[in-house]
Amino acid sequence: MLGLSGKSEEWPFPGKFWEANTVADFWSKWNPAVHNGLLKALRFVRRKARTRIVVIPTVLFIFLVMGLYHDGVVWLLAGYWEDYGFQYIFTIFFLMNGLVVILERLSGLSIPLPVMIKKILTFSWIIGSFIFSLNLNLHLLY
Repeated sequence: MLGLSGKSEEWPFPGKFWEANTVADFWSKWNPAVHNGLLKALRFVRRKARTRIVVIPTVLFIFLVMGLYHDGVVWLLAGYWEDYGFQYIFTIFFLMNGLVVILERLSGLSIPLPVMIKKILTFSWIIGSFIFSLNLNLHLLY
């Protein structure tokens, strides 16, 4: 099955995310089971509706649902009993990454950089966007 990056995904979770050269490539490799399951579900909906699925709202919807899911699990496991309240750390994180995936897909540009630099930039973005969403949430909380 082809992923967001256009490459075949056959590895179980966690996928070979360390081979990612772009953010879209990272997310298609991070959890191939979920990625492939969502692609199959979207293809099923497209076939039943006999229409094309528009990429931008679909990608944003998937990243939004994944963020809310992760925030919900954290809230159920930690926040519910500690009066922590529902946080949106993962939702912000996933939406930021969803926007980058859309920009990558729409631009179609491939910057001619060495592979190692692309990997460093990709992982810097993933880690930096999580730290930003965590910091933003803590700032809004207190």
